[in-house]
Amino acid sequence: MQRKHLPVNMLLWMAVPCLAQNAVRTHIAGANVRQTVAPGKMSVISVNSLPNAVCTLRAQDDSGAVRTLRLYADDEGEVQFYARPSAETDNPPNLQLSCEANDQVVEHGVELRANAAAAASTRRVRQAGRVRPALTGDPTLPSQEELLSRGYPLRPDPGQMPEAYATWLRMVTSEATEVEPRTVMRPSFHAGPLPIRPVLPSTKNSTNWSGFAVYRDPYVLDRNAPPPYVFVSAEWYVPSVAGEQGIQDNSVLWVGMDGETNGDVLQDGTGQDAIGTNFFGIKWTMASIYAWAEFFPLDMQVLPNFKVGPGDHMLGQVWMGNAGSVPTLSGVFGVCFLQNLSNGSASYVYITPPAGTTFTGSSAEWIMERPTIDGALPDLSDYGAAMMLNAWAQRTDGTLVAPSGNPYSVQITMTDDAGAIMSTVTRLSNSSMVFNWLAFQ
Repeated sequence: MQRKHLPVNMLLWMAVPCLAQNAVRTHIAGANVRQTVAPGKMSVISVNSLPNAVCTLRAQDDSGAVRTLRLYADDEGEVQFYARPSAETDNPPNLQLSCEANDQVVEHGVELRANAAAAASTRRVRQAGRVRPALTGDPTLPSQEELLSRGYPLRPDPGQMPEAYATWLRMVTSEATEVEPRTVMRPSFHAGPLPIRPVLPSTKNSTNWSGFAVYRDPYVLDRNAPPPYVFVSAEWYVPSVAGEQGIQDNSVLWVGMDGETNGDVLQDGTGQDAIGTNFFGIKWTMASIYAWAEFFPLDMQVLPNFKVGPGDHMLGQVWMGNAGSVPTLSGVFGVCFLQNLSNGSASYVYITPPAGTTFTGSSAEWIMERPTIDGALPDLSDYGAAMMLNAWAQRTDGTLVAPSGNPYSVQITMTDDAGAIMSTVTRLSNSSMVFNWLAFQ
């Protein structure tokens, strides 16, 4: 299913009612932003605007076409996006940032230039929030319940998952900042389930997923079918993305459960939205990099206070449970935990299951996806290559399993409707993988 791209004159026509509708709001001229960035590298652009605002970055290219990027301000009003020019230039691209909150609209001019002498900025600073102290003493003594009640992630078994345990030990023996998990619903934007129902053992194609999944096969009579999955975890490095010229592209990288053989998915991860434009012959990519959580079919929930950027080392975990409890299928919440190991921030999101759904623990997944927007699939942002490592899932009997190397694993390749490959996944080890981008559409 291909996303339809509206002509520019249609976009401008559609904007007229919006301008009339917004006429009653208070419009304020905000501070302009001027910054010089390094060519060929992603640099963070930070703008101080309205707290908790929903923002739109508008970029007009040489042809007059206007592309937009959705952004979200944090509690302090900071808005971030990333910019990458293809070469040096003194001609700033035509950019305008509009932020809206509480019937106020603040307009910011954004003036960017590119020079090789500029250093790429990623701005990995410690965020505000309650400090989670470093774990002291024997790290194997606290129970899993005690660890969760104190804000630490679940402890992997050092015998079964030694590399994941090593990362966990490094995390918990260092201070971290617990970030307020304010979420913003992104309407009609989903990282949804797999639209096919594979039969094990297999490799399969999908129009929205690439990655690995483990599950209980409902189509094969197996007297030794495994118990349900109740917990999933992985680490990854947030990819830098390039935008297709004149088009908005999207990708989301996540861990989750269910969705392989049923209609709900509990998941968290990072999103990479991008627009590509030409200004005076220079190709620019503007990107939004963000953390999110979702319990499909509910809309995606973006975490504006939780800062992420290209290259950040992330840990994502999801499970069903109660507040502060260990994973259990009878839990009343979908629990999503994210920690950015690069800036020391962590956050928990608790989501009530959507009405009409039943979480079964039928599968666990590690996925690069092109999300569904307004019922259609967008083009896939060029993420190059992305690595996911120390991936594991836990069943209700306490057994730990890796994404590959077991009879209940399926490898998924993303294709377009005609079968042309867009994104692949390659096994590096039973618990690690690399995703490779091949095509926008």
